[in-house]
Amino acid sequence: MKKILLFLFAVTLIFVSGIALAAFCPECGTKNDGANKFCTGCGARLTQAGQKTDEGSVTKVIGDAALNVVGIRVKKERASQFTDVGSGFVADKIDTVCYVMTCNGFFNDTDEIEEIKIMSSDKKEYGARIFMQDYASCLVLLQVETECSFVPLKLGNSENITVGEQVFAVGNPLGLEKSVTRGIISARDRCFDYLEYEGLLQTDAAINPGSIGGPLLNSKGEVIGVTYTGYSKQYSEGLNFAVPSTLASEIIKGIKTKQIKRPWIGIAVLCISTELKDWLKDEKKKNITVEEGVIVAAVADTRPLMMKYDVIRKINGAQVKNIWQLQSAILVMNIGDTVKIVIERDGKETEFGVVVKEKPSEPEFPVEDEFETLFGASLSERFGTVRIKSAMKKGLAESMGLKEDYEIDKIFKKNIDSLETFYDAFKEAYSRKKRILSWPKKYITAMHST
Repeated sequence: MKKILLFLFAVTLIFVSGIALAAFCPECGTKNDGANKFCTGCGARLTQAGQKTDEGSVTKVIGDAALNVVGIRVKKERASQFTDVGSGFVADKIDTVCYVMTCNGFFNDTDEIEEIKIMSSDKKEYGARIFMQDYASCLVLLQVETECSFVPLKLGNSENITVGEQVFAVGNPLGLEKSVTRGIISARDRCFDYLEYEGLLQTDAAINPGSIGGPLLNSKGEVIGVTYTGYSKQYSEGLNFAVPSTLASEIIKGIKTKQIKRPWIGIAVLCISTELKDWLKDEKKKNITVEEGVIVAAVADTRPLMMKYDVIRKINGAQVKNIWQLQSAILVMNIGDTVKIVIERDGKETEFGVVVKEKPSEPEFPVEDEFETLFGASLSERFGTVRIKSAMKKGLAESMGLKEDYEIDKIFKKNIDSLETFYDAFKEAYSRKKRILSWPKKYITAMHST
């Protein structure tokens, strides 16, 4: 009898184990292996044995977080009323003063903004002002001007997020507070032309214009990104992006000093692409033979170890295939540390140490290098005009509408009639906007020469 009972018990264990190893997701019915963390059918987070995480707890966590997501409203010069521009979230609170993080794109024209207001989930309005802007990450902190009872959202570590993990975008599209959309992380380390830092998170969670600037949350309610932009459904469905929380945390750390301290090795870089290689070769600047990697586009140090057009192959022993791999390795360094960098120059590899410095608020690169290489265009002067001789395909200049044979008419409303006036205006504009890559199209006007 005991043998029969033991046999039945063993069979029961095998049967139960079979369920644990291959169970069905309660949400979509997909059969999942027990080792899966996420449902292969719908992307829902699984606990064990293919069972989905308790929806009730996730709903409560996201609902609590949504209480501290706000709408952003601005009133511009000569405007009769406020306009809803996007969303934000309470990122920190010191005593009774709250700080709201959002997307800096709403505040490019600070001279034109007369008043800023934030609207809470219970539709209370608070006055706010710009406290700190970071053009590099396209993030901004607003300081609420009156006492408030908001609770700051907890920042998660975006480095730990995995492709396929479930996320939630919270915002106030069209003034509809506490709007939540769900999706998954579709990819990591994406890039945009107007951001100095790469590594954007890509998600299929819907991000509407009014939701931009709001938090992208994990299932614990932690902020793992700040929603940055989304492509129109006219072009692509479910293609949306968020600035990772690793960059947001650096800004929040600087609230008390009102200064963002970032490690820096004194160079500006570009990813190697077919278009870049072809343009450099056509302009007789450099013949790049490698297929992938990162190229030094400009050097700020007066006595650099690295030189323009060096290809960065490794940093601290790790391969460098894209800009984010280089940036993420530097971001974790302390100022004063020495990093080992392997570069390729004229077909030969060289290794040396570079001391990490604090990044200045206005890095000074040679203006010609900054424009011609980073901007992807070369210039010539003729009969009182400055003309674009060539523009790199898919380069930033071309993306701003500047093409071959175009004449640059104005920069920040200053007339351009020579290379000298161009560089003078360029330097002043660079100082005002911190980085050329953050300029909107309207700051440079040009016409096609005939």
